[in-house]
Amino acid sequence: MKGYFIFIFIIIYLIVIVKSTIIKHGFNSPYPYYSNIKNRINKVKLNLDDPEPTPYKLLWFNQTLDHFNFETNGYFNQRVLIIDQYFNQTKSNNDQVCTKPLIFFCGNEGDVTFFYENSLFITNTLTQEMNALVIFAEHRYYGESLPFGNQSYTNENFQYLSSEQALADYSKIIPSILKQYNALNCPVFTTSGSYGGDLAAWMRLKYPFIVDGALASSAPLLSYMGTGVPYDVFPVGVTNDFSETTKDGSCSNKIRNAFKDLETIAKVDNGYNEISTSFKLCTPIYSNDDFQSFLSWVESGFNYMSMADYPYPASFLEPMMGNPVNVTCNLINQLDNSIDIIMSGLQIYYNYTGQMRECFNTNVFIEDQGMLIPWGYQSCTEFVFPFTTTGVKDMFYYSPFNLTEYIENCQEEYNVTPDPNWITSVYGGTSNFPSSNIIFSNGVLDGWHGAGINVTDYSKNIIAILIPGAAHHLDLRGPNPLDPQSVTDARLLELKYLTEWSEEIGKFKSLK
Repeated sequence: MKGYFIFIFIIIYLIVIVKSTIIKHGFNSPYPYYSNIKNRINKVKLNLDDPEPTPYKLLWFNQTLDHFNFETNGYFNQRVLIIDQYFNQTKSNNDQVCTKPLIFFCGNEGDVTFFYENSLFITNTLTQEMNALVIFAEHRYYGESLPFGNQSYTNENFQYLSSEQALADYSKIIPSILKQYNALNCPVFTTSGSYGGDLAAWMRLKYPFIVDGALASSAPLLSYMGTGVPYDVFPVGVTNDFSETTKDGSCSNKIRNAFKDLETIAKVDNGYNEISTSFKLCTPIYSNDDFQSFLSWVESGFNYMSMADYPYPASFLEPMMGNPVNVTCNLINQLDNSIDIIMSGLQIYYNYTGQMRECFNTNVFIEDQGMLIPWGYQSCTEFVFPFTTTGVKDMFYYSPFNLTEYIENCQEEYNVTPDPNWITSVYGGTSNFPSSNIIFSNGVLDGWHGAGINVTDYSKNIIAILIPGAAHHLDLRGPNPLDPQSVTDARLLELKYLTEWSEEIGKFKSLK
C-alpha cells in the first residue's frame, strides 16, 4: 500500500521499459506515463468534493542547457508554476527580517502539473498557514520542459539529462524568483516526494547557500547501488502490505503461489495462449521475453496498487477505490484459482472504472512515448537500482539483479554505460545524511520506506517521521477526513518544524 511516493520515491519509486531485463531491474516509475496530458484527458475524478489546488501563474524560465560546460551557450524554456496569493513578505521586527518562506517543489520524472494537482498539503495548507511563496519547477526533459522539443528523446540530445543538471536548474530559478519578489532574505525550503524527494534533500546538501531546509517525502535515497540496503527491500515492503491484511499472511501467500502457477502454465504446450486468453491481453504472448514482460506488468500492478494504497478513492496513478490492497485481499482470500487471484488484482488496479474496456494493454507504460523515455536514460547512466525478487521473502517470482546484463542493455538502447557507484560518490549513501534542517517522512505502507532515511538526529535537525497507515507520500496530499490520525499528526509536525525553522532562519539571514 504505497503512494508518494514515490513514487514516490515513491515514489519512488514504477517501471523502466527498455527490454524485459531493464523492465524488471530498472527503477519502476509510472509518473512519466501517468502524467502524460494526453493519457489523462479522460481521467476519472473519484472524489467530487476534493478541493482544487490554489491557482498558479505560469512562468517560462529561460534555462541554461548545460551548466557544466562553458563552451555550450544553449538555452531552453523551463515550465515554472508560481503560487503567490498568500505570500506576505512583510518584514517583522525590522525591515531586514523575513520569516515567510519560499517553498520550492523540485519537479521529478513527470509533467509538473501532475504533481501540482496531487500535492495539496503544499499548494493549499503550507501556502496559507505559512503565507508562503510556492514554486513548482518542472524537471528538464519531462512534461513540456523539453530542451530540444520533439527531438529531445534521442541518444545525442539526452546527454544534458541528469540529476546534477536538474539541481543546477533549480539553483538558477530560486534566486531569480526571490529577487523578483524582493524576498532575498526570506527562508527557502525545498520539497517533493519520491525521486523529487531525493532532489529536495540533495538541493539542501549541494546548495546550502541557497536552500535552508527541506521536506523530503518518501525519498528512497538508499535504494541505489552501493548503499548496503538489500536489493529486495522494495518488493519485500510491498509483500508486507499484502501480508498484513490478515493475521496469517494468506493474501501474499496466495499471490506468491499464483505467480508460480503462471510460470508452470507457461512451460506447457499452448501455455502462452492459455495465459493470453485467460487474461484478455490485447497483445498475445508468443515468447519467453513476452511472458517475462507480462509478469513484470502484473508485478507492477500490485506494486503501484500498494504505493497508491490511500484510505479514500483516488486516481493518483490509476483510479482506485479507498484501501485497494485490503479490498483486493478480501477478494483473493475467497479464491483458489491462480488466474482468478492474479486477475482480481489486475481488475482493481488497471480496470477499476472499466478503462481497459475489451482487453488489457500490457504496453501502457511505453505507449505514445517510444522506447527512449527519459527515465530509462537516467536509469542507464547515474541511477542503478539493483532490484531483485526471489519469490521467497517477497510474493513475486525469481528474478535476480544482473549488472552485466543491465549494462549490456543500456549500451544497446542508449549507447551509454551506467556507473553503479555514481550516486553514492556524488551524494553519499548512508542513513546518516550529511546535512541539516531536513524532514524525511516515510509511510509504513510504502515499500520504499525501507530505503528511506529513518534515523532522527536532533543535533543536525534531521527529523525522520515514520507514518503508520500511510502510503507513498500521502502526507503531501491534501488533508482528508479518511486520513489516519498518524498522517494528520505527521503533517502537523512538518508544519511545526518548517515554521520554527522559518523564524530562526529569517532572523539569521537578517544579520548577514
